[in-house]
Amino acid sequence: LYLQEIVEPVDDLNNRGGRSIRPPTGPDDTLVIEDLPQGRYALRLSSSRGYAASATADGVDLLQEPLLILAGSNPTIDITMRDDFATVEGTLSNVSGALDAAKPGYSNSYKPIAFIYFVPLHGGTGQYLQTVVNPDGKFEQTNVAPGNYLVLAFENQQMDLPYRDAEAMKTYEHKGQTVRMVPGQKVKLELQISSSIE
Repeated sequence: LYLQEIVEPVDDLNNRGGRSIRPPTGPDDTLVIEDLPQGRYALRLSSSRGYAASATADGVDLLQEPLLILAGSNPTIDITMRDDFATVEGTLSNVSGALDAAKPGYSNSYKPIAFIYFVPLHGGTGQYLQTVVNPDGKFEQTNVAPGNYLVLAFENQQMDLPYRDAEAMKTYEHKGQTVRMVPGQKVKLELQISSSIE
């Protein structure tokens, strides 16, 4: 019950809604996707207790490649969960004058001065995360799934960051820092606030 899975069609641009996987029933602990039409699907996994270290079907790495559903096919997906997260502590190096600035929409007791985004790079097992920078210019993110990330800092919240689109994210590569996280690692970063891309 701690694992949530969604499959989203890759090719049907008019049908981008995801379909959840049915949780186990009775003594059977198998998760099931029922009545899935033919096509290619992206598998999205999230968990409150760990991260998906691998997900494969017929030798295909579903963390990197789509799940292919053909007529009459009944693929089995094998998922390996782990909980040996990495931890990140960091500071911003270009926040002079911003530490006491109030941000609209937040109470006086807590005013984040920037927003940090962990964007997983293709070819790894990283998972997208976001956190805020405290008024003292520091931030911390626990429970970071191991993998390769582009870490970005923005003064304003990025509501439309295209983190699932590798081609679109190339625009942001020079604005952040590329970091490799390994299981159990504690990483210290120093970032600079980047300007938003309209």
